[in-house]
Amino acid sequence: MNSGDFILTNFSKNPGLIIKDKLPEISNSLLVSITEFKGDYIILDKKELKKTIISPLSAIIILANYDNWFYEEHKDIFNEKIIDFANDYIHTINDFIK
Repeated sequence: MNSGDFILTNFSKNPGLIIKDKLPEISNSLLVSITEFKGDYIILDKKELKKTIISPLSAIIILANYDNWFYEEHKDIFNEKIIDFANDYIHTINDFIK
């Protein structure tokens, strides 16, 4: 599990987004953003989490439910998800045209 991956956790009805995958002060833990905290963080034990694959659109919808500060703090992750969505959309359109 790496920064930018989504995980399933009992603390959120939606997949959580891994912000940091290495916390030196707390081994085997991840810093995760969840919708219930408007993108704010929760520290979770890696052993209790399961990585999940969600659609690029679902990722954008989850991030859109975070507070405005999240984009300013995590532009790299946010923009990566926007690019994933754009690429997925282009492939869908190309497949439809064929």
